Amino acid sequence: MLTVAAVEKAVKRDKPYKMADSGGLFLYVSTTGQRSWRMKFKLHGKEKLLTFGPYPDVKLSEARDRRDEARRQIRDNVDPSGARKRAQEATVQAAAEEAKLMTFETAARIWLDQQKGRWVSECHRRRWRIHSEYNLQQYQNYRG
Repeated sequence: MLTVAAVEKAVKRDKPYKMADSGGLFLYVSTTGQRSWRMKFKLHGKEKLLTFGPYPDVKLSEARDRRDEARRQIRDNVDPSGARKRAQEATVQAAAEEAKLMTFETAARIWLDQQKGRWVSECHRRRWRIHSEYNLQQYQNYRG
């Protein structure tokens, strides 16, 4: 198992090399001296490589925690390299669904509230609100 001192002492060489930790986790040291945490694993008969991030941004203990989480996902037949992408897609999908539910009236009220600090007079804000509500009413009457 690696220690923090051993990781700190890792220096660049003529060829890239790996320093093994445990459970498939290793520190990859490139020819430029950049160090990054990686994990090699097999899932559904295919060998894959998962990168956790560069050292010192990702500490040894954090890399081990991420390795343990990835191993749990592998045990459940979930590809940890695709889990992050699926989570991002779910977030984008949720935002799109939320945007579909927002009406023009809601968006206009939010915009008016955001402009409140920019407008000097209350009269100006009130005028905008009245015109917006009138236009919205006309639109709703038109749509039937």
